[in-house]
Amino acid sequence: MDNENKGLKSIPEIEEILDDEGNDTTDWKTIAYEAVEAGKQYEGLAKRNYSDLEKLRKAKTQESEATPPQEKKKEGPDYAKLAYLETKGVTDEEDIAYIENLEKNSGKNLKELFTANWFQADLKERKEAREAKTAIPQGSRRSSGKPADEIGYYQAKGEMPPKDKPELQRAYVNAKIKADSSGSKFSDNPVV
Repeated sequence: MDNENKGLKSIPEIEEILDDEGNDTTDWKTIAYEAVEAGKQYEGLAKRNYSDLEKLRKAKTQESEATPPQEKKKEGPDYAKLAYLETKGVTDEEDIAYIENLEKNSGKNLKELFTANWFQADLKERKEAREAKTAIPQGSRRSSGKPADEIGYYQAKGEMPPKDKPELQRAYVNAKIKADSSGSKFSDNPVV
């Protein structure tokens, strides 16, 4: 405390000076002047302390903004989040990963995401696409066939690919030559 008050005068107690007759002869003007000077010194000290306090507050807020609170590392799944998603009808792993990614990138929580119409439409679209993909049989003879940009499609039809696809035409001709040369040397229709 003494270091803080260095250079400051303490205000002495005011003693009234009386002459022999009991009249007050105190020099009130000088005492008032000294008190005003001491007040100015204390006012300057108070201003410095206030500005130092503001600097400390500002430094503390900047420090807290610069270092955000670190979140705990997840060791396993967040069961509360999984339960919430399950009540909303989201059980597919791809959708859960998609939602977590959206949550991290957008900064919104699950409740805010589920109230957004675009998010509901996006989830519905993803679910329908997944259902359509699983509805198509794979590897069965009743599958939808080969795409039109593959040679097998044109071989099954027995037609040459269109002229605007010359690479496909070359591949078709080469596949036809290969099939003809590797086929049986004997006819399927005997001449008897």
